[in-house]
Amino acid sequence: MPNTNKELQISTSKLEKMSPSQLESFAEEKSKFILEKIELSTQKITDAKEAAEDAANMKSGWFGKTKKKADATADAVIATNEAIGEMNELLQESIRFTCLSLSFAQAMSKHMSALIVKGFENRDGEFIKLSSDSEEQAMYIVQQAEAFAKNQLEVEMKQASQDSKIENLADKVSENENRLNEKDNLDSEQSADIAANRKRLDEKDIIDAEQSKRLEELGAILNNKDLVDQKQEEAISKNTEAIKVLFEYTKQKDILDKEQNEEIEKIKTTSSKKLSVIAIIISSIALIVSVVNILLRFIM
Repeated sequence: MPNTNKELQISTSKLEKMSPSQLESFAEEKSKFILEKIELSTQKITDAKEAAEDAANMKSGWFGKTKKKADATADAVIATNEAIGEMNELLQESIRFTCLSLSFAQAMSKHMSALIVKGFENRDGEFIKLSSDSEEQAMYIVQQAEAFAKNQLEVEMKQASQDSKIENLADKVSENENRLNEKDNLDSEQSADIAANRKRLDEKDIIDAEQSKRLEELGAILNNKDLVDQKQEEAISKNTEAIKVLFEYTKQKDILDKEQNEEIEKIKTTSSKKLSVIAIIISSIALIVSVVNILLRFIM
């Protein structure tokens, strides 16, 4: 059946490129072609069976009649087998062609079912109404197309569900990756903050060390100041003592001066020159002794 094979050949890619209206028109055209071929094959089978029955009903007798009956029977059997083989091949090719895709199987099933019921006109304009045997064969194709469409729809629904799950999983993976990236960024920021805080702490330790050093220096200065203050107080105390000594010296000097004056008056009275000299020498010695005492007390 070379013409049949050529008519029932098309790639799924071409079907996918068709618009919905183009697909419907193409499905209707091929449904008419297949149904017409089924009707022709059914007629061949019917003719072959009738020929076999005629051969079986032939009278036998003489050798020639018997041979003629045997030949007719054999020819009828061969014709019947060939017609049945063609029908089987047509059905297989039609099912394969009809089930190229889900949308095409649905369109073929719809148009074949309608044409089986209503009949149709072929390419030559002849109206064809299938016989009951042809309807039976055609309905087998329709059933196979519907079964394929149902299974394919389930497969596509499962595939869509699986794709949805995969997409959701991919979204979750992407979300997790984003969260991990955010966590990495947060960890990096925290690490940077920790490093900055550590640097601040190191700087604070340095500052604290410098402050401690300064406090120690200030403490040392304060300690030195205490020593200076102590020495100043000691010096002030000594100066005070010295002032007291000088005051005492002045007081004693005044007393000595008074005594000297008295002695001088006495000397003047006695008019004794010798005594005057002696008195002066004694006064000078007393003055020297007083000064030495004052200096010794200031030094101590």
